[in-house]
Amino acid sequence: FESIPESEFCVCRTAFRDNSSYYSINGRRVQFKEVASLLRSEGIDLDHNRFLILQGEVELISQMKPKAATEHEDGMLEYLEDIIGSSGLKEPIEEAARDLERLSEERGEKLNRVKAMEKEIGQLEEAKNEAVEFIKLENEIVENRHKLHQYYIYKCSEEEQKGVEVKERLLEERKELEEELKVVVEKRDEITKRNENDLKAFENLSEVVEKAKGAFAQCERRDLKLREDLKHNKEKNKKLGKSLEKETAKLEELRVVPDKSEREIEKLEAVLPSLEERRLKEDEKLKEVLAGLKDATLELQNEKEAKERVLLQKQDVVNDVRAKHSVAKAELDLLTSEYRRRGEELEKAKDDLGNAETMGKDKSRDLKRLESELPGCRKEIGEVERELRGVVEREAQLSIKVKNGRIRVQEENSSMQASQSRSKLLSALLEQKRLGNLVGIHGRLGDLGAIDDEYDVAISTACGPLDFIVVDTMDVAVKCVEFLKKHNLGIATFIGLDKMEKWAGKAAQKMNTPENVPRLFDLIRLKDSAFGPAFYYALRDTLVASDLEQATRIAYKGSQRHRVVTLKGDLIDVSGTMSGGGKKVAKGRMSSKVQSDFCAADMRKLERELEVEAKELEGLGKRKVELEGRLDELRGRGRKMEHEMKKCAIDIKGFKLQREELRKRVPEMEVELKKLVPDERKVKVLQKNVDTLKKELDKVEGDAGIVKAEVQKLHDQIMEITHSRVKAQQEKLDKVVGEIDKVNSDITKARVAIKTAERNFKKTEAKVKSLQNDVRETEEKIKQIKDDSKGLETEAAELLDKAETAQKELGVYAKRVERMRKELSGVEEGERKICGRLVDIKHSLQKAESRVTENQKKIRAWKKELEKMALQSLALEGEEVEEFHWLSKEEMVEVDDDAIQYKVTVLQAKQKEMNPNMAAVEEYKRKEQVYLSRVQELEHVTNERDGMRQKHEELRKQRLDCFMAGFTFITAKLKEMYQMITMGGDAELELVDSLDPFSEGIVFSVRPPKKSWKNICNLSGGEKTLSSLALVFALHQYKPSPLYVMDEIDAALDVKNVSIVGHYIKERTDRKSG
Repeated sequence: FESIPESEFCVCRTAFRDNSSYYSINGRRVQFKEVASLLRSEGIDLDHNRFLILQGEVELISQMKPKAATEHEDGMLEYLEDIIGSSGLKEPIEEAARDLERLSEERGEKLNRVKAMEKEIGQLEEAKNEAVEFIKLENEIVENRHKLHQYYIYKCSEEEQKGVEVKERLLEERKELEEELKVVVEKRDEITKRNENDLKAFENLSEVVEKAKGAFAQCERRDLKLREDLKHNKEKNKKLGKSLEKETAKLEELRVVPDKSEREIEKLEAVLPSLEERRLKEDEKLKEVLAGLKDATLELQNEKEAKERVLLQKQDVVNDVRAKHSVAKAELDLLTSEYRRRGEELEKAKDDLGNAETMGKDKSRDLKRLESELPGCRKEIGEVERELRGVVEREAQLSIKVKNGRIRVQEENSSMQASQSRSKLLSALLEQKRLGNLVGIHGRLGDLGAIDDEYDVAISTACGPLDFIVVDTMDVAVKCVEFLKKHNLGIATFIGLDKMEKWAGKAAQKMNTPENVPRLFDLIRLKDSAFGPAFYYALRDTLVASDLEQATRIAYKGSQRHRVVTLKGDLIDVSGTMSGGGKKVAKGRMSSKVQSDFCAADMRKLERELEVEAKELEGLGKRKVELEGRLDELRGRGRKMEHEMKKCAIDIKGFKLQREELRKRVPEMEVELKKLVPDERKVKVLQKNVDTLKKELDKVEGDAGIVKAEVQKLHDQIMEITHSRVKAQQEKLDKVVGEIDKVNSDITKARVAIKTAERNFKKTEAKVKSLQNDVRETEEKIKQIKDDSKGLETEAAELLDKAETAQKELGVYAKRVERMRKELSGVEEGERKICGRLVDIKHSLQKAESRVTENQKKIRAWKKELEKMALQSLALEGEEVEEFHWLSKEEMVEVDDDAIQYKVTVLQAKQKEMNPNMAAVEEYKRKEQVYLSRVQELEHVTNERDGMRQKHEELRKQRLDCFMAGFTFITAKLKEMYQMITMGGDAELELVDSLDPFSEGIVFSVRPPKKSWKNICNLSGGEKTLSSLALVFALHQYKPSPLYVMDEIDAALDVKNVSIVGHYIKERTDRKSG
C-alpha cells in the first residue's frame, strides 16, 4: 500500500494465506481493540460504518420510507436521527413516557381512594356532629359540676373556720373552769388537813378491826386446815387398816404354800413312773411297727436308736442343768428383788415429791394470776353489757327509722319519676315556681290526685283536661302564657282555681247512681281538697261501668242520660256518641299514688340522710354481733377462770398434803431401803453361779439340739418310707412324751414356788409390822390434831373480844369522820359540777374538732373529685382546648347551687335523650387521618408525575431541538449540493408533520432540472443516485469523516454526472488535505 504523505499515523492489516492476519499501527503490531479505539478517537464511525459509501447504500437511501414501519427497519427519519444524534434520546424518552403513564395510573388510583375516603367521611359527618354535641354537653355538665364542687369547698371552708372559732372559744372556757377547779381542790385539801388526826385515828382503829378480822380469818383457815388434816389422817388410817388386813391374809396364804407345793411334787412324782411305763410301751409298739419294716428301714432304725440313746442321756443332763439354773436364779431374785422393788418405790416417791412441789408452785401462780385477772374480766363484762344494751336500743330505734325512710324514698322516687316524665314545658314552669318567679302554680291536674290502678284506663280516657295546668288565679295563668311565649316553649291550657269555685257545691254533693256504679270523681284521692272543683269541672258526673253492656244500659235507658266510661276505656257521652276500641287504650295519665312536690335536691338530701342512717344501722349490727361475741367470750372466760380458781385451790391443798406426806415417807423409805441392802459378796457369788449355769445350760442345750436334729432327720427319712403305717403310733408316743415333759415342768414350777413363797413370806411379814407401826403413828396424829383444834378455838374467842372493843371505839370517830365527809361532799359536788362542765366542754371540743376534721375531709374529697374532673377533648382540627373557670370569692357569693344543680339535671336529661355513636368521633378522626395520608400520597404521586412529565417534555424538546438544528443544516446543504451537482435542480427534505416531526417521518423530494417536484422513489436510477449522493455529501458537511471508502457509486451515472461527482470529491479531498 501507499502511505499518504504527512499522515499522522498508519494503520494496516497484514493477511496470510492460512486466513490469519494481524493489525499494526505505525508498524507496531496491536490488537483490533486498540485500532478501533484509535479510529473512533479520530471521528471514524465504526458503529454504523458511515465512512463507507457503497452502491447499495446509495440505492438504499433512495428507497427509504419517511419513517420505518417497524423498530427493526430504518426509514429516512431514523437514518437522519442516527447521524444527527437525536436517536440517543429515544430510549430515555420512551422510558420517561412509560414512567409517566405508570405514575398517571397510580395517581388515578390514589385520586379514587381519596374520593372514596371523602365519601366515607361525609357519611360519618352527621354521627360525628351528634357525638361532638354530646361531648360538648358532657363538658358543660362537668363545668357546672366543677363550679358546684368549688362552691362546696368554699362552704366547707366557711364551716371549718366556724368550727375553729368555736374550738378557740371552748378552749378559753375550759381554761377558766380549770382555774375554778384548782380553787375547789385547794379547799378540799384544807378540809382534809384540818380533820387529819380524827381521820388517822379512824383509820388506825379500822386497821385494828381489820387485823383482828384478818387474824380471825387466819384462825378459820387454820381450823379448816386442821379439819382437812384430820379428815386426811382418818382416811389414811382407814387405808392402812385395809392394807394391814390384806397383807395379813396374804401372809397366811404364803404360810401354806410350801406344804401345798410339796404335796403337789409328791403327787406328780407318783404319776411320773406310770407315764414312763406308758412311754416305753408305746415305744415298743412303735418298734414293733418299725420291725415290720425292718428290711426297708433297718439301717436307719439302728442309727436312730443309737442317736436316741445319746439324746436321752443329753436330755437328762439338760434337765438337771435347767433345774439347777432355775433354782440359782430364783435364789438370786429372792435376794435382790425386794431391794430393787423398794428402790423403785423410793425413786417414784422422790419424783412424786418433786412433781408435787412444782405443780403446787405452778398452781399458786395460776391462782394469783386468775385472782388478779378476774375483777378486770368482770368489769369488762359490765362495760360490754352496758354498751350492748345501748346498741340494741339504738338499733331498734334506727331500724324503724330506716324502714320508714326507705318507704318514703321509694314513694318520693316513684313520684319524682312520674314528674320527670312530664313535658319540658311543665318542668320549666315548676322551676320558675321553685325560683319564686311564678307564684301560684300547682302543677298538672293529673298529678294533683291519685286513683287505683283498676280505674287508670277509665280516667285516662274520660278526663281530657288531666294535662291542664292548675293555677291559683287567671292572672297567674296570663303570666305563665307570657313566659311560655317569651321562651318559645309551646302552648298550654290552664285551670284557674278562682274560676272553679262555682263547681265546689256540686263536687261536694253525693250522687245516687244507676245500679250503684261509682262516680269517677268520687274514686279520686285528692292531694288537697282545694283541687276538688277542678277535678269535678274536668269529669262532671261521669260514671264507671264494668263492661260495655252495663255502660249501654246506664247511658241509654231511663229518663236521664249519663256520661259513662268502662274499665276498658269505652266512653259513651251524654250526647249519645260512643268512642273506644282500637289496639291501644289511653292509660298512665294519673298515678295510683299522690305525687309530692319533692325536688331532686330534697331527694338527694333524704337519700344522704337515709344512707347515713343505713350505714349507722349496718355499723350497729356489726357492733352488736361483735359485742355479743365478745360478751359470750368474756362470760365463758369468766366462768372458766372461776372454775380454774376452784380447781387450783383444790389442787393446791391436795399437793400440799401430798408433799407433807411424801416428805415424811421418803426418809422412812430410805431407812427401810438401807435395811434391805443385800450382801454384796453373796449377790456376786449367786450371780456368778447363775451365769455359769446359764453358759452350761446353753452348751448342753446346743449339744442336745444337734443330736435331736440328727434324730429328727433320721426320723423324717424313716417316715418318708413308712409314713402311713408309723404315723398313728408315733403320735401316741409323742403325746405320752408331752405329758411326761409337762409333769417335769410342773414339778420344777412347784419347787420354784416353794422358794418364792419362803422369800415372800419374810417380805410380807416385814410389811405387816411396818403397817402396824403406821397405824399407831396415824392414830397419834389424829389425837394431836384434836388437841390443836381446841387451842385454836380459845385463840379465836380472844380475837373476837378484841375486835368488838375496837369496833366500839371506832363508832365514836366514825361520827366525826361523817361530819367531815358531809362538808367535803359539798365541796366535791362543786368539783363534780366543774368536772362535768369540763367533760361537756371536752365533748363540745371533740364535736368542734370533728366538725373541722369532717369539713377538712369534705374539702379533700371535693378537691379529689375536682382533680378527677376533666373536659373531654375532641382533638379535631380548629378546636380550642377548653379549661375550667376558677371562681373568685365574689363569684362564690353569687353562686346559686340549686340553680346549677337544676341546670345539671336538665342537661343530664337532655343528654339521656341523645343516643350518639361515640365511636363515630374516633372513627371520623381515624378516617380523617387516613384521608390526610391519602391526600399526601396523592400530592406525592402528582408531584412525581409532574416531574416526570416535565422531564419527558424536556427530553422531547431536547430531541426536537437537536434534530431540527441538524435537519435544517442538512436540508440547506442538500439543496446546495443538489443544485451544484445538477446545475439547476433542487432538492429538499420535508417533514410530513411539521408539528411533530417524529410522528410521520421525512419525505425526500427532488426537482431535477427542468422538471417538477417528485419523491425520490419516483425518479430514474441516475436521478436517484444523484439525489442520494447529494444527501450523502450534505451529511458529510454536517458530520464529516476523516476518510470515506466509495465503491461503484457511479454505476448508474452518465459520464457528465460522473465527472461532476468526481470533480466534487476531488475538490473536497484537496480542500481537506490543504
